[in-house]
Amino acid sequence: MIESGDLKKGLKLEIDGEPYVTVQFEFVKPGKGQALSVVRCN
Repeated sequence: MIESGDLKKGLKLEIDGEPYVTVQFEFVKPGKGQALSVVRCN
């Protein structure tokens, strides 16, 4: 299983037999609270 720390732009994944490519990855650390990883795949 892939952890959020392993994600990066251009990473190729297969989910339920369908291919996906990570096109955008953003790590957000707000001033308050926990950090958040935002990932967009196509």
